[in-house]
Amino acid sequence: MSKLNPTAKPFRFNPKVRAFVPKSFRKSSGSTPAKANASEVKAESQPSEVKATSVEQNTAESKKETTATPVDNEAPVESWEDAADVEAKVEPKVEAPKPVQTKPLEETPKPEPKVEAEPQVTKSKSDSKSKTEKRLSKAASAKDDLLKELNENGVKIPEELKHHDKRPHLNVVFIGHVDAGKSTLSGQLLLLTGQVDQRTIEKYEREAKEKNRESWYLAFIMDTNEEERAKGKTVEVGRAHFETKKRRYTLLDAPGHKNYVPNMIAGAAQADIGVLIISARRSEFEAGFDRGGQTREHAMLAKTLGISRLVVAINKMDESTVKWDVDRYDKIKKKLGPFLKKWFKPKDTAWLPVSAYTGDNLTKPLPKGHPCSWYKGKCLLDVLDNVRSTSRDPKAGLRMPIIARYKDMGTVCALGKIESGTIYRGMKIKVMPVGATGECVGILVKEKPVDIACPGENVVLQVKGLEEKDLLSGFVVCERERPCRKCVSFEAQVSAP
Repeated sequence: MSKLNPTAKPFRFNPKVRAFVPKSFRKSSGSTPAKANASEVKAESQPSEVKATSVEQNTAESKKETTATPVDNEAPVESWEDAADVEAKVEPKVEAPKPVQTKPLEETPKPEPKVEAEPQVTKSKSDSKSKTEKRLSKAASAKDDLLKELNENGVKIPEELKHHDKRPHLNVVFIGHVDAGKSTLSGQLLLLTGQVDQRTIEKYEREAKEKNRESWYLAFIMDTNEEERAKGKTVEVGRAHFETKKRRYTLLDAPGHKNYVPNMIAGAAQADIGVLIISARRSEFEAGFDRGGQTREHAMLAKTLGISRLVVAINKMDESTVKWDVDRYDKIKKKLGPFLKKWFKPKDTAWLPVSAYTGDNLTKPLPKGHPCSWYKGKCLLDVLDNVRSTSRDPKAGLRMPIIARYKDMGTVCALGKIESGTIYRGMKIKVMPVGATGECVGILVKEKPVDIACPGENVVLQVKGLEEKDLLSGFVVCERERPCRKCVSFEAQVSAP
């Protein structure tokens, strides 16, 4: 028998028997195996007369020996001799490569980042961090330089803006027991300094005469409310302005009745110096100084509200029961002095006799031959001009506590007193503690527009970029670069009177 070429085309690999078999030895649709076509085997295979059926039988028999399982799809072998003969003469068969069983691809885990890449990421973060730190340090140093310059030289005021008046400003509040003559003394002081014309005074004299209160006409200058004029009692804090050659003053007339103590506190909180008015009339001083009177309470509240310098003006010295008596003056001073020492230092307290109705010892010293020739001191205005004022730094950060706020012609306005620093028109401001920012577009002093306001002045600020809810009473208007600090608690010592 001739050799078989397993790689010839008529052969196919049968996986059941694990060998190459002729393609023509496939089973037909029936159970009888199909016979091999001799012409096709002869043409395709090498020249040999080996029948294809013997090879098929050989492979089938070998399969039976190994598996002992009949193969239905292959033709049966005719004789064992033929299969053995083929086995002896056929060259060692070449096994075809086994088919590789393909398994579904599994997702390969992503390789972990290499250790070498970490320094690069760290380096980039450190670079960005270092750049941010440099930028922040540069901004902080620039801010420190700005704050240092502001602390040394104050705010940079534009050259086109000018001070309206370089004289220092002082707030004076008149306090004391009811009917001590505070409103009368305020009106007389305004009249003597030229703040009220004679025509207005004549009008007030007629109104007071119609009410059978002829001596009250000077009080009508400050008490503009009809209720106050009818009762003769101040309810609201009166406000007026007058000037001397040395200073500018804002006069605050506080109510003396015990029912209006909150209004008195609102007025005293704005003041730098207090003037305690004492009535020298018989029994009136005692009524005000004894328990239940307002002399004690007003002096104590003045000190509590920040007033450290006090002028004691003993009024009504021209009254018929006193007549400028030095004994009455000394008695009042001897009785009131020890109480005031608890709150005010003796060097910060000044005493003088005055008469609000006649105007004696208010603006000018007493002339020679006056019934009060025993007094050798200064008049009231001279005392105020020479009182050591509260030290305020115009170069410090702006601090203006808000007293009230309102809206005028669509513009939000804030009323208050500048405690420190300087404010000018166009300045960027910040309201603490809310932190709202805005711009000062206008400043009113004595209801007149000005460009610059200094410490101690009562001003009305017209602001832009702020709402009424940002300007509540008690909030502080500050400079944007130097705002005041916030706190959630503080320690204080409360001392009993």
